[in-house]
Parts: sequence; structure tokens; C-alpha cells
Amino acid sequence: MNNPVFFRQRGVATLVTAVALTLIASLGVFYLSRNVIIETRTIGNSLAAQRALLNAEGRLATELQGFRTSNQTLTAYFSNRPNIKLCLADPNPPAHPNRTLYHTSDAALCPPPQNGRPALVIARGTDTIDSQAERYVSMVLTPPSGLGSQAIAPMVIQGATGTIAGNASIVNNDSNLTIWTGRRLDEITGSFSTFIQINGQNNQKSSEKIGNTYTIGPDVVLNDYNLRNLSPAGLDVLALGKTRDEFRASADMTIDLRTESLAKLTGANPQPRTVYIFNSDPNASVNVTLNSSLGSATEPIVIAVAGNVNFTGSPTIYGRVYATGNLDFQGGGNVYGSVIAGGMSGASAGGGNFTIYANAQVTTRVEEILNPPVYRHRTWRDW
Repeated sequence: MNNPVFFRQRGVATLVTAVALTLIASLGVFYLSRNVIIETRTIGNSLAAQRALLNAEGRLATELQGFRTSNQTLTAYFSNRPNIKLCLADPNPPAHPNRTLYHTSDAALCPPPQNGRPALVIARGTDTIDSQAERYVSMVLTPPSGLGSQAIAPMVIQGATGTIAGNASIVNNDSNLTIWTGRRLDEITGSFSTFIQINGQNNQKSSEKIGNTYTIGPDVVLNDYNLRNLSPAGLDVLALGKTRDEFRASADMTIDLRTESLAKLTGANPQPRTVYIFNSDPNASVNVTLNSSLGSATEPIVIAVAGNVNFTGSPTIYGRVYATGNLDFQGGGNVYGSVIAGGMSGASAGGGNFTIYANAQVTTRVEEILNPPVYRHRTWRDW
């Protein structure tokens, strides 16, 4: 006999079971959907981060390549680049990620780069789809390996052989070093006057020599035994930051006076940054006459001559002139930068009116041309 109560109870149990199973299945589906959503978001975030990283790395690589070919100083090139920041690279930096350094306005965390110190270039990259996703990469640039703008005097004369003669005025308001020579004062038969900053005032006369009458201040370094005894290769490295062969191999222009003339240089447009002048005839003497203006304050020139250099006329030259032989000042021109040579010869006391001006901007640019900043190994970092 059928019991209606029994059937009602069995129906309720079936319903409860079905509801429970549906609830469990729904929870399972919800859980699986939640995992799928989380995984999808995780994958999306990872892809966004990877795209941001690729954009940051691409930006840094592009900007570093642009800097190498820009012919600009480090600060000038990177100062207005988008998504790029420049900091002084502390040799013992705190544990701050690039994001903090990039966004900080605290000069203690991201001080501006300084001359002669490593610089940290930080590049910011964002995702092309989600602009909120960003990554940062950086590279340390080692500064030029030359002596720097404060170490080279406007006039450096080794004086290893022969007598130093000639006439010039030397002006250095950047530091108290105007003439550096390996010869004694009695071996200088020419005349010179030097002008430096004294008590905050520029162009104050410090040293003077006219014939046998002289007043020598602390800005003139005489009788430097180490400079006098430098080898030819040592003088090359002092002047060029590298050997003469290395400079010749990397020079923008070489002039062999055996088959070419200086017209190759004076007629060049644009002018080269580095020039090496020589004569492939081992028996020929090299006497180069510079009487044309060369270089500029922002684009100086480095001229290395395997021989002697004569300055005539009234040229204005920005950069560095290096002669393995002698310098002869016969004209009334100007050099903004520095002149370096084995010796000096030429006019007697009172002849010529040549002026050499120290210029920190020019000298810094010369050092960067001769020894461009390089990437410090293993400093490409990502956070």
C-alpha cells in the first residue's frame, strides 16, 4: 500500500539533494571561473609588464645610441629627453629602485650628474595598452677617462729638448693653473703674461716674464721633472688620452702632407672633430701653419700634429692643439681650450700677441670627444 507521507518525504529529500548538488556545482563553477579570471588577469598583467619592460629597454637603447652619435655633452643630450632621467651614479647607492629614483625630487636620492663622475641614465617604459603598467631600466655611463677640464693647463710644454721660446698670454679663470712645463725659468727665452681669478675678480694678472724680468705666481708650474721625462708615448696619452696610433686610427680626418695639403681641413664642411696630420716620408720635416679659424664653443676640434705647429695671422681656434714637436706663436690669434707640445720656439721676447683662454665647456667637450662615456659592465638593471 502506498503511503502519501513517504512519497512527500522522498520528494523533499530529492529536492534538497538536487539543490545541494546544484549549489555545489555552482560553487565549483564559480571557483573555477574565479581562478580563470585571476589567471587571466595575472597573464594580462605579466604581458603588460613585459611590454612596458620592452618599451623601457628599447627607449634606453635608442637614447644611448642617439647620445653616442649626437656630438653633445651628456647633460645637454639627456636633459630634455622624454621618459628619461639623469642622476649622479653613487658608487655606493642606497637600495632604491629605479622607480623611486625616477620619480623623486629629492636631490639626495637623485643628485644631478657631475663632471668626471659616473652618471645613471634611467628610462621609463609604459605598456602600449595599459598606460598604468610601467617598468624602469637604467645604465651607468662611465665618464671620459682623460684628465678632465681642471687638470690640463691651457699651455702644457714638455720642454724635454731644446730651449723654450715664444710669446703668449694665457687666461684661466676656471682654475689656478695656466702654464705647466718641464723646463726651468732660465730656459724660457720668450715672454708671457698670465691672468687668473683673484679674490673673485676675473682676468687679474698673476705672472709675467719679459726678457730677464719676471714675476712668477703659483699658477705657473716650472721644472716639472716628471713632465720633462715623459716618453713620446706618455706625452701622447697626456694630450690625447690614447697613443698616437690609436688617435690616428679613430680620427675623423687624417692628412698626409706627402700627398695632401691643409686645404683638406680648412675646406671641409662640416669640419671634423679630430684631425691627425703627419708626413709618411720619414725624412720630411713637418711644419704645419695654422692661420684659419677652426671649431666652435659647442663643436671644438682636436688637432694632433706629428711635428711642429706655427700659429700665424689671427685665427680663432676652439679645442686642443697638440704638437709632438714645437709650437711657434707668431700671430695675434686666440685658442679657446689648450695647447700641448714638446717645446716652444719662435719669436724673441716681445714678438707676437697670441692669447690662450682656458674654457671649461670646450675642454670638457674635448675630453668627451677623445674619451667618450662608456657603459659600465653589468649595470643594465630592471625593477
